[in-house]
Amino acid sequence: MLRPLGRLALAALALLLPCCGSPAEETPIGVPAAGGAAGGGSSGAATAGQVSAGGSSAAGSASGGSGQTAGSSAGGAVSCTSYADATGYTLPIHIKNSSANTLYLGPQESTCEASGLFAVEDGARHLLPSLDGCHTSCQQLMQTGPVACPLACPAPATVTLGPGQTIDVAWDGRFAVPQTLPQQCMPSASTASNSCVQAQRIEAAAFTFRALAGTKRTCLDPSGTCACTPNGNGTCTSPSSVISGTIITTELFLKLEPAELSPSGEPQYIGLEFNDVK
Repeated sequence: MLRPLGRLALAALALLLPCCGSPAEETPIGVPAAGGAAGGGSSGAATAGQVSAGGSSAAGSASGGSGQTAGSSAGGAVSCTSYADATGYTLPIHIKNSSANTLYLGPQESTCEASGLFAVEDGARHLLPSLDGCHTSCQQLMQTGPVACPLACPAPATVTLGPGQTIDVAWDGRFAVPQTLPQQCMPSASTASNSCVQAQRIEAAAFTFRALAGTKRTCLDPSGTCACTPNGNGTCTSPSSVISGTIITTELFLKLEPAELSPSGEPQYIGLEFNDVK
């Protein structure tokens, strides 16, 4: 069951890439929401269509209807509680390699920005800013002060996904919204910057989920080798590496609407699938 906003259903539309391939038929399904755990039964998936060469991350920012600036209450006084982080849903992302080749998931280049295995865009194709990486949340700033982030940028990593393998990534349906905390909401005697990030959650609207994969990986270690540490699901992760070779992308368009869960009652997930390029 979806908490705390009732139930949401997903109407899924697979996008064919590149160019402008015709979309698949819409399939309404339900997705429970609440905390932040992964899961998924195959019959409840909303699965993406064909993959293609090319593809790059979309730029921009905006929410799918919930990106509001925190601020004053109805009486005009600033409400510090309006800067607290929103609670999330449970929207597991199920990424599958249905191609005949080994693929690599991860960033295309090494930067100081944290990069996940998928991205989410709103209905206008604006990228929802991620909460990944080191940042000071407004809630943390009000309670304990700013977070001390490492001076060195984290090394990128890739996940090796063999033919037929899958990886589940938990997502709580929240995105980052930059805020400026009013001085009266700052800890007493604090001289820290009042800039912070608030976690807001998506609302019923249209979203596009995207994932990139490379047919090769480039090892950034001076030795030129990539050690791959096994994960519990049969995949493995290589630190200090980026994806390379032919970059392929898969997309899934989802429309969230108030609705009941699907009659099957089975666990739901959002499915992104890489197929052989034709």
